[in-house]
Amino acid sequence: MANKKTATEKIGRGPDWAAEKFDNARRRLLQIYPESKLGQTAKVGGYFLLSLISYMIKTFDIVLVNNALLRGMERGYKSLFTAEIKTESVDDKFVEFMQRHPWILSYLTYYMMLAGIVAGGNRLRDDARDDSNVAKIEIVDKVNPDKEVAGSAVLSLDAYWADIAVGLTELETYRATPRKHVGESRYTYGLGTTWTYFYDDNGKLRQMPNDDNTNIRDRDENYEQVRRHLEFDTMPALVRATGGAKNITDRHAIALVLAGYQRPSDMAHIAARLDVAQTAQEVADAFAAGKIPSKWREGTLKRRWVCAAYAAGVITTEDLLKMRRDAFSKVDINNIYRNGHFLLGEQTVKYVMTRPSINGSVEKFLSGFDTGRKILGTVKNRGIVAHTAIKDDIISKNIEESMSLLNLGGAKLVSLDFKGAIELFQRAIDIDPDNMGAYSELADAYNRLGEKSGDIECFQNAVNVVVRCNNRMNANKSLLMDRDVKAASYYTAGCARRAMGDIYMSRKMPDKARDNYRKAAKNFENAVYNCEHGDNDVEKLQMYMNAAKEMNVRGKRMSFNAGSQKLHDNEAIKRVSVANLVCDDYTA
Repeated sequence: MANKKTATEKIGRGPDWAAEKFDNARRRLLQIYPESKLGQTAKVGGYFLLSLISYMIKTFDIVLVNNALLRGMERGYKSLFTAEIKTESVDDKFVEFMQRHPWILSYLTYYMMLAGIVAGGNRLRDDARDDSNVAKIEIVDKVNPDKEVAGSAVLSLDAYWADIAVGLTELETYRATPRKHVGESRYTYGLGTTWTYFYDDNGKLRQMPNDDNTNIRDRDENYEQVRRHLEFDTMPALVRATGGAKNITDRHAIALVLAGYQRPSDMAHIAARLDVAQTAQEVADAFAAGKIPSKWREGTLKRRWVCAAYAAGVITTEDLLKMRRDAFSKVDINNIYRNGHFLLGEQTVKYVMTRPSINGSVEKFLSGFDTGRKILGTVKNRGIVAHTAIKDDIISKNIEESMSLLNLGGAKLVSLDFKGAIELFQRAIDIDPDNMGAYSELADAYNRLGEKSGDIECFQNAVNVVVRCNNRMNANKSLLMDRDVKAASYYTAGCARRAMGDIYMSRKMPDKARDNYRKAAKNFENAVYNCEHGDNDVEKLQMYMNAAKEMNVRGKRMSFNAGSQKLHDNEAIKRVSVANLVCDDYTA
C-alpha cells in the first residue's frame, strides 16, 4: 500500500506538476512540422513562450515553495517537537500536531524573513532621505556673483526656497485641481506635484499618490506640498548628484533643482558637466546633458534654457518675476538652441523674456496669496542680484541681428503696424534663413493684414510663408524641428485658407471656397498632430481641434449642397429633354 503523501509533498508537488505539464507541451510542439512560414514562426514563438512559463514556475518553486532552506527549517522544527519537550506548559496534542505538520512553522518563518528583508530595504531608503534639504556646494559672493568664496557651505532649502519657488512658478503649469495627463498613472496638482506629502505620527515625511479623490487645496497648501516634494525627492537627488563636486556654485545648484524638479535623475548628468565647465557658455550647455526622450525634447530644452541662463547668470530671480507664467513653452526651440549650444545673446534673452502668454506674470501670481507674498518679500528685501556679463562666442553676428529684427517686428505687431512688422520679419529671415520664429510671425502678420484689408493676396502670402517655414524645417529636422512652431504655423495657414474660402463664397465661387475649406481642415488637423507631439498645450489643442471640426462640418455641408444642386440640375435637364421630345413628337 502506498504511503500517504504529507502536506509538504502536496504543496511542493504543485509547481513541479505545472512545470512538467508545460515541458510536455513544449516537447509535443517540437514534433509538429508546419508547412507555412506563419506556422513555423508560431511554432518557434510558442516554444519560447512555453519555456519561459516553465522557467518562471520553477523559479517560483525554488524561491517560495521548495528550497533547501525551507526543508532544513522543516527538519529542525520536526526535531524540536519531540516527546522530550512535553511538559505541563506544552499541550501533548500541539506537540503531536507540530510533529505531523512542521511545514507550517517552516513556511511562516521563511515568509516573515522575506517580509523583514523588504521592510528593511524600505527603511534604508527612507533613512537615506533624512538629510533631504541640504547639499554640499561652493558659495558665491552676493555682491559679485562671479567671484568664488573660499570654503564650502550648505545649500539649504530654507535659504533658497524663494529663488526655487519663483523659478518653479514660471516653469510649471499651476493646476488648481488634480488632472491626469494622457499616459500618466497619477494626477498632477499644484506646481507639477503628483504625490501628496504628509508627516506620520513619528514626524517622518511620507507620500501617497494623487488621484481623483485628492482633497482640494488652496495655493498656500499647494506650495507647502511643493516644498515637501523638494525635501522628500529633489534635494536628496541634488546631494547625490553634487557629491564630490568642487566647482558647483549655489546659483548652479538652484538651476539644478529647477531642472531636476520633475526628473531628479537628470541632475547627475548636468552636474558632471557643470563641475568641469570653464566658461559661462559651458555652464549653460551643461543643461543639455543626458538623453532626452524625443517626445519631450522640445519642451525639455525650452525649460532647460531658463535653467541654463539662470546658472550662467544671464537672468536672475528678479527677471523670472517679470516673466509670464508658462512663457517658456511659447519659445521657438531653434531661437534658443542650435548645434548643441544654448544661445545666450542679449537679443535672445530679450526675445524669451518678452514672450506673450495668456497667463499673468510670476510676480502677479505670487502676490495673490500669503505664501507667495512672503516669497516676494524675501526676494525684494535682499536687493537686486547683478547679471553676469558674458561674451557669447557661439552666437554669430547674423543670428543676433536677425533676433533684433524679430524683436522689433514683434513690437510693430503689437502696435498693429502690420506692414512694418512684415518688412522687419522678412529682413530677419533674409539675414538668418533658419530663424523659424520669424517665419511664424511673418505668416501671422500677413494673416492679420488680410483681415484688416480684406485682400485675398495677403492670406495667400501667409500660406506661402508657412510652406517655406515647413520646407526649411523638414530639410534639417535635427536642427530646426519645433513641433509647436509647426502647429502654430499650420493653424495660421488654416485661418488664411478659411478666410479665403469666406471671400470666395461672398464672390459666388463655391468650388474655390470648398477647396479652401478642405485645405483649411487639413491644416488644422496637422496643427492638432504637431501640438500633440510637442508641448501638448491643452488650450491650444482644443482650439486646433475645434477649428478642424468646424471646417470639416462646413466642407461636408457644402458638398451636400453641391450634390443636391447637381441632382436638381440633372432633374431639370431631364424635364426639359422630355418636354422637347413631346414637342418634337407633336410637331412630327
